[in-house]
Amino acid sequence: MSHELSKRIANLSPEKRAELLRKMAAQKAASGNSTQGLIPVQDRSRPLPLSFAQQRLWFIDQLQPGTSLFNVPMAVRLEGALDVAVLERALREVVRRHEVLRTTFREDASGPVQVVAPEPALTLERKDLTGSPPEEAWRLAREAAAQPFNLATGPLLRALLLTSAPGEHLLVVVVHHIVSDGWSMTLLV
Repeated sequence: MSHELSKRIANLSPEKRAELLRKMAAQKAASGNSTQGLIPVQDRSRPLPLSFAQQRLWFIDQLQPGTSLFNVPMAVRLEGALDVAVLERALREVVRRHEVLRTTFREDASGPVQVVAPEPALTLERKDLTGSPPEEAWRLAREAAAQPFNLATGPLLRALLLTSAPGEHLLVVVVHHIVSDGWSMTLLV
């Protein structure tokens, strides 16, 4: 579903949205419960091939290892009371639900492959900047964004929480482009 269509549906009145859902359910019932066209689930116990886009990014990483050129950073200011343990659990749950965020990329005898880890390997790094100048948080955010990823060992998502005062935080999330794009980043935040 396109972002524009999602916005249009979100802006519908509750009555119109309910009507749309009824029509969609009726259409689905009329078409039957056919599973034709569903993408088969791959066996995740062994390495998987890369998509063409992933092959391209993996190849560039082999030519220029240690670059942050394909890092996708974002920073979100969080104000008010924050339960850091809940934030960390929420981030870990997102990684658990989306296997691409648990994926690393290595080379075996057949070439580059994806390896999906069974469990998320995410730790929310925390830094207390109380008493530091405001630009210190942005300096650390830029530093986190510039830190390269190792595609073979991962994880390919990092999260950093910078606290400048009680109730004032900056959440920095950096993901390698091989496991994300602009649209998927909007879902994360």
